[in-house]
Amino acid sequence: MRHCVILFIMILAAVAGSQDPAPAVPDSTRGLPAPSAAVEVSLEDIHIEAVIEKPAVTLIPKRVTPEVGEAAPLTRSFDAELKQRPVFLEEVVREKEEGARMQTAKKNLAKEKK
Repeated sequence: MRHCVILFIMILAAVAGSQDPAPAVPDSTRGLPAPSAAVEVSLEDIHIEAVIEKPAVTLIPKRVTPEVGEAAPLTRSFDAELKQRPVFLEEVVREKEEGARMQTAKKNLAKEKK
């Protein structure tokens, strides 16, 4: 696929390079004298005709109420969730106890070294 694209670009460049450049169009405004400030130019009237179309909108006379049945009242109790102890609290307590044991062990070592 890449080879085809590269080949196409190379052929396109060769064709574009082999063509003779188009002759420049002579500028017709160079031969005219510069307009003076006092000359007034009048233009012809321009007539524009238009047809105004109304938008294609359908108006609905009233809002239709959807037919929705009664929803059952929700009774949700969070007692079970509140009574359960979170797992991360158990880990925090365990780490705290291990830290306290480490501090006690360090104090005991310091006493024995004295």
